Amino acid sequence: MAAFISHPLEEDELSYVSPIGYSYYASATSLTPELYQDLLDRYWRRSGRLLYRPNQRQSCCPHYTIRQDTAAFKPSRDQRQAVNRFNRYVIGKEYAAAAARLYPRSREETKKRDAEFIINDQGKEMQLGSFHHCYRLDGKLVAIGVLDLLPHCVSAVYFLYHESIHTFMPGKLGALQEIALAAEGGYRYWYPGFYIHSCPKMRYKIDYLPQYILDPESLTWDLLDKPILDLLDKKPFVSYSAEKRAMVESDGDKEMNGTTREDNDSDGAQPEAESDGEEPSSIFESDMPGVASLNQMQAIDLDHLSLRIDKSGMEYETSDLVIWASQSLSPAGGLKTKIAEFVAAIGPDLMHSAHHPAPKPSTMATAAQQVLLSPAELAYLHSSLSLTPPIRPDGRTPTQFRPLTAETGILPGTNGSARVCFSDGTEAIVGIKAELEKTATPYGGAADEDISRIRQGDHVEDGGAASKGRSEWLEMTVEIPGLRDDEASTVFLASMLSEALLADGEFAKKLYINRRFHWKLYLDILLISPPLSYPLPLLSLTTHLALLATRVPRLKSEGDEDPMFDDDWQASTFLYPRNAKGGARPPVTLLVVAVGGNIIFDPAKEELAVAESALAVSVADAGTASSATATAAEGRQLRLLSVRTVDPPSRLTPSGVPNSENPATSVSTPGKKAAVPLPGVVGYGVQQGVWRPPIGGTKFAVLEAMIGKVLEKGGVADEVLDGLEGVDLV
Repeated sequence: MAAFISHPLEEDELSYVSPIGYSYYASATSLTPELYQDLLDRYWRRSGRLLYRPNQRQSCCPHYTIRQDTAAFKPSRDQRQAVNRFNRYVIGKEYAAAAARLYPRSREETKKRDAEFIINDQGKEMQLGSFHHCYRLDGKLVAIGVLDLLPHCVSAVYFLYHESIHTFMPGKLGALQEIALAAEGGYRYWYPGFYIHSCPKMRYKIDYLPQYILDPESLTWDLLDKPILDLLDKKPFVSYSAEKRAMVESDGDKEMNGTTREDNDSDGAQPEAESDGEEPSSIFESDMPGVASLNQMQAIDLDHLSLRIDKSGMEYETSDLVIWASQSLSPAGGLKTKIAEFVAAIGPDLMHSAHHPAPKPSTMATAAQQVLLSPAELAYLHSSLSLTPPIRPDGRTPTQFRPLTAETGILPGTNGSARVCFSDGTEAIVGIKAELEKTATPYGGAADEDISRIRQGDHVEDGGAASKGRSEWLEMTVEIPGLRDDEASTVFLASMLSEALLADGEFAKKLYINRRFHWKLYLDILLISPPLSYPLPLLSLTTHLALLATRVPRLKSEGDEDPMFDDDWQASTFLYPRNAKGGARPPVTLLVVAVGGNIIFDPAKEELAVAESALAVSVADAGTASSATATAAEGRQLRLLSVRTVDPPSRLTPSGVPNSENPATSVSTPGKKAAVPLPGVVGYGVQQGVWRPPIGGTKFAVLEAMIGKVLEKGGVADEVLDGLEGVDLV
């Protein structure tokens, strides 16, 4: 039913941002699960790489951290009914009746099934990191839950589902599944995210009992029972430890009790500086609960904190800073005070990374791993692929793509979306959102001159629609399991996809509304499963379908007036009209490799490991003739948009091997003589039975043959585009 995909959290690196509004923010380039667990228990929360800690006292809607103890959880009647209703739908009445007749349950088994989770601890290592919890029904992805699996909890981040299962209460089913995961996986606690008592839509979070609430001042856990809920009904900010102290200090004096209650009620009010519209310039000037004061920070050793100044990886201590000795902790501020604020917000006991070691390699996953094959295995694979015809590991022909399934319109609330799944289980989702944006004049000329360039579609060098300035109308992100957003490989993939899309200038014309406004497209690409091969073709095909399915509201206004659109979504228009006469189609990028004298498409990871050359070729249907009117001789008019070389693993130095000992490189280290290539290494397959990586670049004739194979009439590109034309657009 469910599958997990790992996004491991790495060695902790936090950087100071600043307090903004009613929250304190910090950015993290990487984070260990152990450190984030401790941050969660100090009222921190993350959104991607941004961490924030709200100030409950100064917020109109205070955020409270709550958690559910799965060891004591007993599902309520409506929760059991939701599970049973969905199970009956999945297995069907006939199967349930036959199973009940053949294998009747005893009363003890029935009671245990309804009230307990099966805890099966077989000594397996706990999975830690960020995961996509995917729910599939009959092979179709119907829901995704984004989870942080931490040493002592399952922390829910997001949950989204397809509207087709709305009647089965997927939110409740997802919460119960996450609670079961916490119990069966040994995490114990389930963190449903921040709880806002004044928000009715968040009341569902406290339906899973027993719940505990984190005290904002003492940072201890209290049972979220009726007394605390009553306090939350009376006042926005509640610290149960402060309430108990007030009760002790009152010593039964009713008059004093009334004064204390009145004082506590004023905790939610803003200070005078806030009422005047001023925000505190320092966290020490705010009244954020659970944060050490400036006087308390005077006793903390701040001179030996580790700092990373730049991306070189070198670490320094705070005392190494030139101005460190000349500054003191004071409300006036300064670098030392800012660092003290950061330490106070994080917690002085969490600032030394030795307490939070990096995760074990076994718990980490990488998106692009070299194939671990021996030289003999690589040599056999290379010789098999060099035959005529080549023998591929999966039995495909040189031009045959992996079978795939595709669908569009899977994400409600987007202008366009698509999902593509290859037969090997690799799966990707693309969502597109269009927003109205006012057009700037990036070329330095008049607005009329700029718009005329867009309409005419001048070339890049002339500053027309295809010029670099138009790329700002598209914002593309690629997310791959195990890689950060700023990883070189992720950025490279996004660059190749956007380059092909913007290459011919047609894309900018489609986003044009009038000389004052245009559409801005946000294109989010998500690889659901770990890449079993180079993911570029999969991401490109999914993006192609999502763009074909993208619709924008029909324009009702005319000229350069403020745009007005038809409210009827059924009247919306496709960004790329289905009729090819309406313009070019979105591009597709194909991965092509050369092995021996053979040209192979859609290579597997093993094939890419022995490739001599690899190209990413982007093509598109120029749209000069409709498929219904084109003659057999004409066929589809393909246009070459971009070509990029991709370094196959065979040209990379394996990890742990010095360059001086790698025949593929002629680099020597000081004091060590470079290895001399053995006779027969230059060339392919000369040394029988032992794989040697190729030396030198790719010949122009090979590049020309690879590109020609893509563009030939009735070739691979035509077959791929024909297959995509058969997908229904929703």
